[in-house]
Amino acid sequence: MDEVIEFYNAGGGNGKGLIIENQTLSSDSLKLTVLEKKQLITFIQSLDEIISNQVPPMNLPKSKNKLLNNRKIGGEY
Repeated sequence: MDEVIEFYNAGGGNGKGLIIENQTLSSDSLKLTVLEKKQLITFIQSLDEIISNQVPPMNLPKSKNKLLNNRKIGGEY
């Protein structure tokens, strides 16, 4: 995680002197402080959550739009 933060803090590939054709990120440094980097990592890690397997519902709610009533649980839309 530290290396990724450092990469983007330096301006990504272009900021590191690499030729990356599709990079849209500015090559300017983000100028993050040590504290800001730690806070960013803490925030990113807080987005992780454990979701237990859930039993799908027996039926989906009915809609006034008849086309939506053909949906399948866990199916493609």
